[in-house]
Amino acid sequence: MMSQNQSLQDALAEATGLDDPTRAAYRAALVRLDTTRSIAESSARVTGLVALRRRQVDSVLSRPGVLVELSAKELPTGDFNACGFDPQNHLQVSPRVQMQTRWWRPCAGGVSAEFAVPSVHDDEAGTVRAVVGQLADLKLTVAGNAVTLTAGLLLERATDVRLDAPRANASAKLARVSFDGRTLGIVALPSAD
Repeated sequence: MMSQNQSLQDALAEATGLDDPTRAAYRAALVRLDTTRSIAESSARVTGLVALRRRQVDSVLSRPGVLVELSAKELPTGDFNACGFDPQNHLQVSPRVQMQTRWWRPCAGGVSAEFAVPSVHDDEAGTVRAVVGQLADLKLTVAGNAVTLTAGLLLERATDVRLDAPRANASAKLARVSFDGRTLGIVALPSAD
């Protein structure tokens, strides 16, 4: 049993012939089907789906407007939890990247957001990216004071960061905030409390 990694139930099923009809049907299916061809066709379909998902991500992130990159990589968890999402609009792009096409709420210690726009989550990098609107439609505050988004902006330890956009928002107790080109980066930092 140990050499075959069997449970007691598996050994009893084998000894009594309980699984013989299932095994016979599996062997018959292998004889009838060209498994090499099926595997090649499946691999081609998976490759096509991966390419489609990458094009979808590129399309979503290349839309005009400000691209927000929210990061939890500096936090102890290193990534976000899904505090709310629409499971019918969740697409797996790769083993580490998912795209929400409609709505989700990423959260981690001291940082939360809500995106009602397509967003891309990279769980290895600990980031969420989304185009959230035009620059004129965004409002960024730090410690309750409005911040003008100008090229080269860098705030190393901004407290009480809040971003409001027409269909997205984000907040962090402590964060490094940057604005370069069209990308607004909010890297959540561990806070003392």
